[in-house]
Amino acid sequence: MAEHPNALVVRRLMAALSEQNRAEIEAVLDEDCIWRVPGANVLSGVYEGRRAILSLFGKMKRIFTGPARFDVIDITTSPGYAAAYQYGIVEVGGATVRLRECLVYRIKDGRVVEVDEFQSDERAFDKAFSESAVEAATARPQ
Repeated sequence: MAEHPNALVVRRLMAALSEQNRAEIEAVLDEDCIWRVPGANVLSGVYEGRRAILSLFGKMKRIFTGPARFDVIDITTSPGYAAAYQYGIVEVGGATVRLRECLVYRIKDGRVVEVDEFQSDERAFDKAFSESAVEAATARPQ
């Protein structure tokens, strides 16, 4: 059985993020996309528009010591949505951060127009990406 088109859009975006393929990321994200990141940390906020989202991804690239990886548990779909239940895995300052999360994507005409992130352990998410943790992880030796 073929995978639902909305699941394919999500997998396409995940692959582009893992490969740090900006052209493909731009192709998948609608120009007016909105991306919401929960919590109280350096990544948290509402990013409105593709440029703002690309700025978020640029911030992530500076913080992470390698590309993001995704261990997908399941993707469920409907005509206008896809939800990915997954582990997001990144390296920050030599330490692996592995967080269970759910991202809900609203998809229109094969493009992502809205994303809401939900972390299963928001405290761990906030701790991993707190200002002090990120500063320590990204500090350059003098």
